[in-house]
Amino acid sequence: MPPGLLTLANSQAVERMTVAWSRFRECQRKIAALSMFSRGSTGQLAMSPLIRIQNLAAREMHLAGEALGLSPVARARISAPESVDNDPLALLLDGHAYCSAVPRRSRAN
Repeated sequence: MPPGLLTLANSQAVERMTVAWSRFRECQRKIAALSMFSRGSTGQLAMSPLIRIQNLAAREMHLAGEALGLSPVARARISAPESVDNDPLALLLDGHAYCSAVPRRSRAN
């Protein structure tokens, strides 16, 4: 992602994405090791509950990815912030006046 695009406000979506991705991968490993099917209470073959959990995780990854701009459609709706150079020398060389990030207090007489 471009630098400066994600902020603290995105931390919830990033956490949702990472938890869902971890859950998805864990299900994938267990399905590969066991089977996509399990036996029901009467012995019939049924789809493994892991498939449902994996599908829910995939859906959550998709939603979190949309919130983070990780699809072409979502990416078109967002833009990276313009780079702000606070370097005093760069500001002087560009002809801009230097303004401190922290305002100075005026002295009372």
